[in-house]
This record gives sequence, C-alpha cells and structure tokens, in this order.
Amino acid sequence: MRPPMRCIPFFFAILLGFFPIAPALAQTPKTHEDAQALRKRLEEERLKVKSLEQKKQTLERTINSEKQSLKRYDRILKDYQYNLKEAQKVIDAADSEMQNITERTQSWESFYRKCVRAATARSILFMAESFSSSLQRKANQEAAEKIARDIFRNIQTQQPRLQELLAAIQDKREFQERILNRYMPVDQSTKENKEQLIGEKEEEAVITNNDYQDRLRSIEELQRQLKAWEDRIAEINRQRMLEEKKKREEQKRLLAERKKQEQQRLLAQQQAKKNPQNPADAKTAAPKEDAPPPSSSPIVSDGRSFPQLQGNLPWPARGTVIRPFGEYVYPQSNIKMKSPGIDVRIKAGTSIQAVAAGEVLYAGDIPGFGQTVIIAHDEDYLTVYGRVAETVSVHQSIRAGQVIGKAIGMENQTDYHFEIRQGKTALNPLLWLSK
Repeated sequence: MRPPMRCIPFFFAILLGFFPIAPALAQTPKTHEDAQALRKRLEEERLKVKSLEQKKQTLERTINSEKQSLKRYDRILKDYQYNLKEAQKVIDAADSEMQNITERTQSWESFYRKCVRAATARSILFMAESFSSSLQRKANQEAAEKIARDIFRNIQTQQPRLQELLAAIQDKREFQERILNRYMPVDQSTKENKEQLIGEKEEEAVITNNDYQDRLRSIEELQRQLKAWEDRIAEINRQRMLEEKKKREEQKRLLAERKKQEQQRLLAQQQAKKNPQNPADAKTAAPKEDAPPPSSSPIVSDGRSFPQLQGNLPWPARGTVIRPFGEYVYPQSNIKMKSPGIDVRIKAGTSIQAVAAGEVLYAGDIPGFGQTVIIAHDEDYLTVYGRVAETVSVHQSIRAGQVIGKAIGMENQTDYHFEIRQGKTALNPLLWLSK
C-alpha cells in the first residue's frame, strides 16, 4: 500500500538538506583536528622558546659575571706588575746608595791608612831635627791621628745604613719572589680558565640564540598555518550556515507548496461533493495510479496509526546508543553538534528491521550517512535507517518487523543511524522505541 503522496515533497526537502550539508559536516571534524594539532605544536614551540629564552638569560648573566670577575683579575695582575716595578725601584735605589757608601768608605779607608801611617811614622832624622821642627812634626801627627779617628767614626756610622739597605733589598726580593712564584701563577691560571669559560659560554650563547631565532620563525609559520586553518574553519562554518539557511528556505518553500497542494486537494474534494459524478461514469472511470489515497486510510501495522505506536515501536536492532538525539559534543574536535537521530552500536552484519508498516520512499546512498533506507508511514511520519545495506526497493510495501537490510561494517562492531520525523520535525527516537 502506498503512503499518502503529501509525504513525498518533504522527503525531497530532506534530501536537499542532506546532500550539501553532509560534506561540510564530514570535513569539519578533520579540519578541527588539524587545527588542534597545530595549536598543540604551537604551544610546544612556545614552551621551547620560553626555555631557550631563560637559557639565554642565564648564559648572559654567567658571561657578564665572568667578565666582571675577569676584569678584577686583570686589575690584580696589573697590581702585581706595579708592585714588582716599585719593589725593583727600591732595590735599585738601595743598590745605588750602597754602592755610593762603599765607594765613599773605600776612599775614607784609603785616607785613614795614610793618616795612620803619618801618625805613627818614625825617622832617624827626628833625632837631629830642631826643636821647632819637632813641635811641628808632633802637631802634624796629632792632627793625623784626629783625622784618622774621625774617618774611622764616619766609616762605623755607615755600617747601620748598609745593614738597613741590605735588609730592604732582601725584603723586596722576597716580596718579588712571592708574587712571581706564588700569587701571579695562580691568578694568571684563574684568569685563563675564566677566559676559556667565557669563550665556551659565548659559543653556547650563539648556538642558543640561533635555536631561539629558529623557534621564533617556526612559531610565526605555525601561527600563519593556524590562522589559515581557522579561516578555513570559519569559512566552512559560514558555508554551513548559508547551506542550513538555504535548506530552511527550501523547506519553507516546499512546505508552502505542499500546503497549497493540500488546499487544492481539499477544494477539489469539496467541489466533487457538490457535483457528484454519474455512478455509471464512476464505475467506468479508471483510477489514476499516482492519485493519493484518502488521508483517512492510514498505513497501520496492527490497526493502530503511527502516532498510537509511540513508546511501543520495536528497535531496528537492539544495541548500545553511542550518540544521543539532539546536541552533543564531538570528542575529536570538542565542538557542539546536533544529531537528528541516534547512533546504535551493534555487531556488523546484524539484520535491520522496519519499526512499523509503510512504503519505501528512498533506498540508496546519502553523503554523510552512507547507504540509507527511508520508509514513509501515515500522517507524514518517516523513519530513516542509515549505514544499512538495503535489501528493499523504492515503492515496496513494508510490514512491521520486516528485514530491510544489514548493518554495514568491515570490523566486528559497527553502528547504524536511526531517525523518526514528522514533517520537517526530527523527533527523539528514544521516546518512541520500546524500553
């Protein structure tokens, strides 16, 4: 038995909505996954850049600290050189003064010996000399003795100064030896180690900075790619909204057309009641094959209309509901989507049964839903079975519980899609199916 023909225009409105919307919905999750992967990579690169930036700052602080320390050691080594020169000046001055004292002392000693000889000289001529000459000689001897004593005292007074100068020279030479053999080698070695460390840190800083710049360029590239993906997602969403708007407008147009046809049909019925045909003519008139049956003759399974079966419809195939009716969050992209029906997880190859009697309105492939069977029931109700390898054909009458196909799936588990619609309204199947 054929369903009322007024169901057919709305079915095509459904198809008009399925075909353009399904591709956009099919690619949006993948686009969101790619964008999410880019965001993850971008966050990883930002963390690496932050780590490299901290490493750069640490290296810069280390290099600056070591350079300050190096300057301090430069000053220390310069002070060593200055102290060595100053000590050498003291040694040279002491040597010069000692040499002068030695030369002066030697001159005094020579004169002292002459005076001593003069003071102690004896001659046989002294016996024959005159008294005056004798007095003169004695005076000269006394004078020579006095000079000799003065010279001796002068020589003796130079000894402490010589000892003082010798001690100063010894002290400065020991001071020089300590600087040259103890202090300078250690500080010079420390300075060289710091110079080597600074060189190594500067090389590491150059490598780190190059890596840092590469990461910055990588971030810029990832940001550019992410913007392109986000623009693409925005464009897909814009196209989807336009397509949904177009779908709603088309549905409104078809609904208005259906109402107009319904009004024309009712008007024709009223005119037929006012002007009944001749019974003989009515018997000989051949019925039109495509004429819709009266709306008062619904398709029922057990004498009840489709609305009367609410809450008692059998399941197309028992299983686990993995996607509910209405809004849900798509797990891969974490975005909200809307399902017009339910998805049920079952074993692949399970038989799918019609929930009520009706007529096959469509059997074929619908993008986004795969192979699909749509069955028309009375009062503009439709049931939709997606991802089903159909075994029925269009216009075929279906009884309640009849197998219409098998669940499609290459693996052990699969799922099928099921919807219940009245006119343009999608209904929650769980409120219609038996518990």
